[in-house]
Amino acid sequence: MSHDFPNDENGNVLRSLIERGDLLTEPREINYHFIFPTRSQAVGFIEILTETQWRLELFWYDERQLWQVTVVQHMIPDHSAITDLENRLVDMAHPLDGTADGWGCFAVKP
Repeated sequence: MSHDFPNDENGNVLRSLIERGDLLTEPREINYHFIFPTRSQAVGFIEILTETQWRLELFWYDERQLWQVTVVQHMIPDHSAITDLENRLVDMAHPLDGTADGWGCFAVKP
């Protein structure tokens, strides 16, 4: 796997995982976070997410006073796959006033 990532936020996160000793070859849970002004908008987002492999979490984000939906996908951290899924989720969240709030995962060391 090439580690020549684009100079963007996703590339920066992946480079930071490599700096912590992660080879980016092992699948793990990647958490995509989306925030919504109201609970009904967040629930609406959950209702249109029909992929059965996703785990979905809904909670009140007290610090920002917004509702957060986390979409959990088990996958190998790959720049194009992460970016593609993130963009797909953004397209679904946008009509519900949802905003992407980043993604994250734990580093996996050999």
